[in-house]
Amino acid sequence: MKADNRPLKKRKYTIFDSLYFSLAAAPMAALLRIAIAAITAVVPTLMALATANFVDSAIALVKEGAANYAEGMERLLLPILFVLLIAAANMLTSKTSALAKIRTVNGLRAWLRPRLMLKRGMLDYSCIENTDDWNLIQRVFAPPFEYKTPEEVTYQTFLTLISAASTVISFISLITLITTEIWWVGIVITITLIPMLFVSLRGGKRIYDENREAAEKRRRAMYLADIMSSRETTAERTVFDYTYELSKDYDKNMTEAMDVQFAVTKKQFRYMNISSLTMTAASVISSVFLLVATLQGSISTGMFIALTGAIATMISSMRWQVSWLSQELAKYFGYMKDVTALIALPEQEGALEIPKRSDEPFRSLEFRSVRFRYPNTENWVLDGLSFNIESGKHYSFVGINGAGKTTITKLLLGLYRDYEGEILLNGRELKTYDLSELKGWFACVFQDFAKYQLELDENIMIGDVGAWKDGESLRNERMDSAVRLAGLKHLVDRIGLDAHIGKIEADGTDVSGGEWQRIVMARSIFSPSEIKILDEPTAALDPLAEAEVYVNFRDISKDRTTIFISHRLGSTKLADKIFVLDGGRAVEKGSHEQLMKEQGLYAEMYESQRGWYA
Repeated sequence: MKADNRPLKKRKYTIFDSLYFSLAAAPMAALLRIAIAAITAVVPTLMALATANFVDSAIALVKEGAANYAEGMERLLLPILFVLLIAAANMLTSKTSALAKIRTVNGLRAWLRPRLMLKRGMLDYSCIENTDDWNLIQRVFAPPFEYKTPEEVTYQTFLTLISAASTVISFISLITLITTEIWWVGIVITITLIPMLFVSLRGGKRIYDENREAAEKRRRAMYLADIMSSRETTAERTVFDYTYELSKDYDKNMTEAMDVQFAVTKKQFRYMNISSLTMTAASVISSVFLLVATLQGSISTGMFIALTGAIATMISSMRWQVSWLSQELAKYFGYMKDVTALIALPEQEGALEIPKRSDEPFRSLEFRSVRFRYPNTENWVLDGLSFNIESGKHYSFVGINGAGKTTITKLLLGLYRDYEGEILLNGRELKTYDLSELKGWFACVFQDFAKYQLELDENIMIGDVGAWKDGESLRNERMDSAVRLAGLKHLVDRIGLDAHIGKIEADGTDVSGGEWQRIVMARSIFSPSEIKILDEPTAALDPLAEAEVYVNFRDISKDRTTIFISHRLGSTKLADKIFVLDGGRAVEKGSHEQLMKEQGLYAEMYESQRGWYA
């Protein structure tokens, strides 16, 4: 089944949507599972009728004597065959339901998961940086249940829903049979279920809320466990020996999560015990009433045996099942509320579109009195920032941490658009550009750049995914140029462009930090975007290595407009113009020589760092 390119619609989702999802993802398997549930639902009533017929026929045979033995055996044959048929159907449905589950879950994995992933990819960037929104995303994609994926939770919701429907049908059919024999016995049993259902539903909601609390603590504990066991942190674990301290933090979070889970389990047992006592009482009372009716001749002996057996079986299963089903449905109702909240989160228009290249050449970029603060914060990160950038020149933004340097990048890339003032790209307000258009103008190397465990050439081509559709010769020409300019030829000669980077593949190759740096640079070079941004990608390097990176990037970015963003000054001498940020504004502007003559903030910062680059 192919992945769909449409996310889920914005609307309210409930447990009943699990039925829709399952039928859409695997219609035949889902229908089969529904049919199995329907058959299972009526089996107890059919078995009761077959048992009553058999017992009454056997009693009649004994009373009538040997003269009618042959005829009596013929009368017994039909109920026996009917019982055997029901038993065979039960065996067949149990095997078939396992196959239906596999097919439905696989269908949901191909149908539902892509739709949720599309929504995640379309989310407004502010959702990623908002803690509550991020926790919501985590709950949907890593549910706080024993079922760890959205498709598994959806199938369990579907299964619980049809199991509940099957239980209701089974109950109604059996109560109908009882009521036709003694109407008030059926009413007594029905009334006893009402308070139990109410208690169970309330308990299910509380259990879901507490499971969410436990999941947050478990998530932190598992993060710490990953730190203490992952390959990437081995060297620092060995050097700093922090395992013992993190283990205490892990134990604390996991213990708290287990305490919450234990409290949840105790509540589950309490609710189930209430249900058990209620249903047991109903069973005893109904059996006494049926016995009285049998002695009075209102119902036959066979019907009495069949009904008491059926009621006992139903009570035995329902005293736990009704409570469990109610709690499960309430739990999954809470999960569907999270799905609804996720789908309702704001989206970035054009977030999933590939960069749209403009035929218009880049001329200028201007900030005019731009003010910006992050959502749900009070402080202005940019407070009246103004500057102008021209085509083909190199610029450097410097300032202390928190001065707003990276915020400039986020605004230019369209990640945030709720700023005050004006940002003009080629004289046109930035907000009027589609996100796909902005992607076409800018190529950015971030401080925390991504290390994709893909093939080496795929890592580079991420810089322009549209090139994956280009002809091989054109793609190879651009690849050769990016490899050469980024200084990756030695790595390509050693491992080849088709080598897998990282250890996710058995034959994967590890590369050094410096080589990763060059791969990311090659990614930016491969992009045809006219404006190249380096947003502190060298923060993890020593100052001399940092200066070398900037020199190399300036040389390979000839005839392009480059923006270097850093709190260190390794890039400043290479820039045609430097903007010094402080308090959300550009407090100084000019070349390195000009700013040094002014003996202002830049000169003070440079003098304090001069020794780093000697």
